[in-house]
Amino acid sequence: MPLCDPGNWKKRDKINDSIWSESPGRQAALAAQFPVGHVGAIGGQQAMFAEGGQPGGPLDPLPWVPDLVGKKSGDEYAIMIIGSAYAPFVSGFTGRLHSMPLGYYQDPVPQNWNKFSFRPTTGFLATVVGHAAPNELLVDDFSYYGKITAMLNQGFDLSRIILTDWCRASFVKRVAVAAGNVRPDCGGDPICGDEGAGVFFHYVEKNLDWHIRRIEGFKGKIILLGLLARRALEFLCHRQGWIIDYININNNIPVDRPLTIEGAKGFRDGVNHTAVGRIWITPKRNIRFTIVKHPSRQNGNYKLNMNF
Repeated sequence: MPLCDPGNWKKRDKINDSIWSESPGRQAALAAQFPVGHVGAIGGQQAMFAEGGQPGGPLDPLPWVPDLVGKKSGDEYAIMIIGSAYAPFVSGFTGRLHSMPLGYYQDPVPQNWNKFSFRPTTGFLATVVGHAAPNELLVDDFSYYGKITAMLNQGFDLSRIILTDWCRASFVKRVAVAAGNVRPDCGGDPICGDEGAGVFFHYVEKNLDWHIRRIEGFKGKIILLGLLARRALEFLCHRQGWIIDYININNNIPVDRPLTIEGAKGFRDGVNHTAVGRIWITPKRNIRFTIVKHPSRQNGNYKLNMNF
């Protein structure tokens, strides 16, 4: 089953309930601190779809994206995949091929994140994560979600995945309206980690309580998508008092903190990486993680050694 198959995912989740109900208030507070109503503004796009007090504007933002939580993500073989921030995905405000019309985003009633995520043909899964190909088979969008599944071992049970981002808002730099009344706001790690880093980590901070709850109850392993995602993990661990270290998984010998993904201490493309990080939740309990290239920089041949 591809990621866009609703059969992978839980339809009840208390953390998602909290994300859906509380994120508009958190986004409104951030939009007041970091105004989003002008060209060049950096922040959550959920407050940039309209102006003033209109739905989708800075005073009445839309909810942030709930996590995709696999039905089997509670066991020791689960994988939590964490990126930096959601890219813009609303039609007319993004350059991506598969997008969600704004009306579909505005339509869900309060606290109904299920409707947003799983509504047939018009939900996030059906319009952004994947789509029905001409032969009616479900196919993941290969610019991002398909590359995530491609790097996993063939046959990996996708219902064991939790898929999320440190910033659940679509973190963007607002641009001017272009021809055709389209405003393709700029997202991605260059905006999050360079130009907008100061604002980005304020957004990450507003997400930390949800991530802490996810990680504290998690029994599997974590995959971080890119170096900025690692920086966000370090930010969380510093705030929480958790310790991070790195070991060689072949001999359990400590290694230095890797500076880059490619070539540093065994963090190489494909199956050759040998170093792994550990998050020490308590002195006796740790969760292993690894760092991979961001999917936008992967090709279809990228394969991850799942035995980290």
